[in-house]
Amino acid sequence: MIATPDHSHAVIAANAMTLGKHVYVQKPLTHSVYESRLLTKLARKYKVATQMGNQGHSGDDIRKTCELIWSGGNR
Repeated sequence: MIATPDHSHAVIAANAMTLGKHVYVQKPLTHSVYESRLLTKLARKYKVATQMGNQGHSGDDIRKTCELIWSGGNR
């Protein structure tokens, strides 16, 4: 899990991948196309999973809200 200041996300993610670590990075994942392509290459080379997201959207309340919407809101 990488949730450091935005400008350091790609550097830390790249380092973690070279150590064989899977990474979940808070948005933004990168600040340039170069950084994005580099992380893509590293993920393939080291066979690790990467994911970018917003931790606030990973909680139980968001899941419940989505389920409510998907069910037509009849709860």
